[in-house]
Amino acid sequence: MIFALEEEIGSTEIFTGRKGEISYLMNWLEGVKKKCNNSIALLARRKKGKTALIQRFYNILFTMNDPMIVPFYYRIREVEKSQLQLADELYNSLLRQYAAFVTRDVSLIKKKLSYPELRELFNGDKIIVQDTVDMERWLGENNSDQAWEHASWAGERISIEKNIRIIQIFDEFQYLDRFIYTVIEGKERPLPLCGTYHHVGASKISPVIVTGSYITWLLTILRKMTGRYTKKNLRNLPMEEALEAVYKHSRFFNAPVTEESAAYIASLTEGDVFYIARIFKSDFNNKDLTSPDCINEIILHETRTSEDEMGEIADMWSEYLNDAISRINDKNGKRIVLYLAKHGKNERTRKEIMDDLQLEMTDSELEKKLDTFIKTDILTYGETRYDYRGLGDKFFEIIFREMYQKEIDSLDLETIKTDIRQQLKSAWGKVSFYKGIMTEYAVVNRLLFAVINKEPLRQLVQNYIEGYELTEFTSAAKRRFYSDQIHFTEVDIFLESKTETGNDFVIEVKNWETPVTREQVEKFIATGKALKALVKPGTGYIFFSAKPLQENLEKLLSENNIMIMYPPKTV
Repeated sequence: MIFALEEEIGSTEIFTGRKGEISYLMNWLEGVKKKCNNSIALLARRKKGKTALIQRFYNILFTMNDPMIVPFYYRIREVEKSQLQLADELYNSLLRQYAAFVTRDVSLIKKKLSYPELRELFNGDKIIVQDTVDMERWLGENNSDQAWEHASWAGERISIEKNIRIIQIFDEFQYLDRFIYTVIEGKERPLPLCGTYHHVGASKISPVIVTGSYITWLLTILRKMTGRYTKKNLRNLPMEEALEAVYKHSRFFNAPVTEESAAYIASLTEGDVFYIARIFKSDFNNKDLTSPDCINEIILHETRTSEDEMGEIADMWSEYLNDAISRINDKNGKRIVLYLAKHGKNERTRKEIMDDLQLEMTDSELEKKLDTFIKTDILTYGETRYDYRGLGDKFFEIIFREMYQKEIDSLDLETIKTDIRQQLKSAWGKVSFYKGIMTEYAVVNRLLFAVINKEPLRQLVQNYIEGYELTEFTSAAKRRFYSDQIHFTEVDIFLESKTETGNDFVIEVKNWETPVTREQVEKFIATGKALKALVKPGTGYIFFSAKPLQENLEKLLSENNIMIMYPPKTV
C-alpha cells in the first residue's frame, strides 16, 4: 500500500474492516470505467469513519496505479474563504494530485505550487499547460465566477480531454453552502456553492463522491440534485470487524483484553469505531480492560457532561445537541427525545408519543417539533413519516440522560448514573453469543502480542518443537488451499511470515463446549498431510483448544509434530 494521502486516522495499523464498503466502492469503480455509474453521497454523523474510509479508498486507487483511474481528494473545512481562494486551492490541488499520480511523487500532494511550476511539471502536455494558463488569467483578473467555473469543472474537462476518469472526492461537502463568500460592490456576501455540483455530480466521466456529517442538511442539498447521487449510509462495523478493531487497538495501545472483555467492548459500542477508539485512548486512571466494571467506568468517564470537564464522546455529541436544543428549548421537546432514546431502535407513531407522554399539543405541533429534531440528526423517521425512532445509540442515551433527565424527571445525577451502570452491566450477558467468532481473533491477538514483546514460541505452546519461531507476519486469517480448480482445504488461521525464511503456521481452533474428540484431532493431522505440497517448507502446525485435551490426544498430536496451545488468562 502506498499511503500517498496522509490518513487522518493516524497510525494506518488501526484502520479496520470496512470490507463491505470497500468492495462496494471497487464494484462501483468498474461501472465508472464503463461510464454507467452515478456519483455517491456517503452519509454518517461525525466520527463514524467516513474520512478514514474515503482516504483509504484514495490510497487504494493510488496504489493500483491504473492509468485510467486518477483519485482526487479535497476536504472542505469549517473555515471562511472567498470563492476566488477556494477556486485556486481546489484547482491547484487537483493538478498536483494528478501530477503526483502520474510521476509517483507523493510529495507533490502536500505543497502548493505556482502556476509556472505546475506548467513545468506538465511540460510537453499542451492540454494541461493551456488549462493552467486559462486559470491563471481568471485569478489575475480577480474574476471569481470564471475562476470557480474553471476549477469546479476541471475534473470533468480534463477527464474528457485525456480519456481518463478523475474520481473526485469531496469530504464534508455541505460546508460549501456555509463558509464560502464572494465580494459584491466591495462587500462580502455568502455564496452557496453546492449547486455547482448539480451538473458536475451528473458526470459519468469524472464522478463525485461526497461525504457529510450533518445528514439531513446534506440530504436537503442533494434532493435538489435528483437522480445524480446514490446515497449510502455508513453503518457501524459488523461484529467480526468490531472484534478485529478491538484487538488491533489492544495491541497498538498495549492494553490487554480477555476474550470476554473484547466481545463486551465490541457489543457495547455496537461496532462504532470512535467509541472503540475512545475506550482505549481514554485518560481514565488505572485502566483495566479485562474488567467489565472498569470498562463501564471508562464509558461514564468519556460521556461525562460537565462543561469544565466534558468527556470526548460527550463533546462530539454536544454540537448536535446544542443545535437541536437551541431550536426547541422546552421540557416537552427533551421528554420526547429521551422517550425515543429509551426505546432504542423501536419505532413509535405520533399518537403513541402523544398518548404515552400525555402531551398537550396538536398533532401538527408535535410533527413540527419532531421534524426539527430530525433536521438536527438526533431523531430519525421510521417506516413512514408517521413513525419515529431514536438513534438506537447507547452512548447518546447516556449523554442525553446526564444532561437533561434531572430536569425532566426530577432525579438526582447519582441515581441516574446508578441506573446507567445497571443497564451497562446487562450487556455482559450477551457476550457468550459472540464466543464462536471471537476465539480466532483472540488467538491471532495473542500471537501478535508475542511478536511485539519478543516472546519465544516455547512460552506459548505445551510441546514446543525445536526450529520453529514466531516472526512478524503479514496476514493471519482463514485460508483456502486449492489442490486443483475444484478441491480445496480450508484452515481456521494461516499465519504468513513477513520474510521468506520465517516460519508460516497453520492453526486449528477448537472452542466447543464438548471435549475435543480423537476424530477431530485425526482430521487436523490429515489436513497437515494434505497441505504438505501446498505450503512452503518449514510451515508449523498448532492445535488450539479452549479446553484441556485428553492425554492420549496430546500424545497423538506431538507424535505428528503438531504443537498444542491453550488460552492464557488474558489475550
